[in-house]
Amino acid sequence: MEESSIKRKFKAHAKVNLFLAVGKTDRRGYHIINTVFQPLDLADKIIVEKRMDNGIILTSNRKIPLNEKNSAYKAINMMCQEAKKTLEEARLHIHIEKHIPLSSGLGGSAVDAAPVLRDLNERWNIGKTDNELEAIASMIGADVPQALHKDTTYAERYGDQILAHYSLPKRYLCIYVPKEYMSEYKTKTAALYSMIDLERNEERDKAVMVKKCLMKKALENKDWNTIGRLMHNDFEFVAFKKYPFLRKVKELYMKNGAHGALLAGSGGAVFGVFETPEESLRASNVISSSIVRSESGQIILTETI
Repeated sequence: MEESSIKRKFKAHAKVNLFLAVGKTDRRGYHIINTVFQPLDLADKIIVEKRMDNGIILTSNRKIPLNEKNSAYKAINMMCQEAKKTLEEARLHIHIEKHIPLSSGLGGSAVDAAPVLRDLNERWNIGKTDNELEAIASMIGADVPQALHKDTTYAERYGDQILAHYSLPKRYLCIYVPKEYMSEYKTKTAALYSMIDLERNEERDKAVMVKKCLMKKALENKDWNTIGRLMHNDFEFVAFKKYPFLRKVKELYMKNGAHGALLAGSGGAVFGVFETPEESLRASNVISSSIVRSESGQIILTETI
């Protein structure tokens, strides 16, 4: 296999979940979910470069794991297996320039793997199809398959089984990211899943499944007004109890013209979706004066892709 020595730069796009319904656990003890992923222009920058020495090196501008716990490292390992290479033979330097806030529900710990998978598939002439890359991505993390795509996707199982793609008109997001969120728990998402299980309500679960069907229809119709009304996240039931000010952020987005507003993934970011950048900017000013003064955090303005 002939290998390219070109330094390549990629974007690893953040995501929000426009819909996230948490089901019961399967035989493996994992929660089954139904979700809609929306990729954003907000992104990490991934630089992939061949090195002369053996082995692989990961570097970053932020303090993140740069070993086998890193999703980009896992991607290299998986593609080495596909290319019949050892890690020593890979001879790669991957630099991860982080812009997506960590532990925010925006996909920052997972999405960096996607451009690495695509680049090595081409660089090493492996020849995997999109479906085959999705299967490899699912072994890295549940959020990785969606990061291979730049359209809106509907997924089931653990969020790794993509079943439909949608092309929606561009919209503008204001995202509030709190500084401290679930920091007292060793594993944020696992703790929140346990809280959801304690709050489970059969009637509510049935209502959410009806909402899911309506959401899929709205996505087909590219109807952001209806999508906004149907946006749903089961993690809100427990996250907003623990952090009431996050509910206030959502309410302020809605009062200031958002199509919809929601907790991002398992949190703690809360985002509002707006028709124009001017509306998104106005909402950011309201959040800044109403919330940021009393609760530490940051505001990010971005858009869908």
